[in-house]
Amino acid sequence: DPARLRVVLNEFWDRYQKPLFIVENGLGAI
Repeated sequence: DPARLRVVLNEFWDRYQKPLFIVENGLGAI
C-alpha cells in the first residue's frame, strides 16, 4: 500500500542518501 511504500522509501533515503551525499562531497573535494 502507498503509505507503507512511503515509509520504506523514507527509511531507504535516511539510510543511504546521507552517506552517499558525504561520499560525493568527499570525492568532489579531492
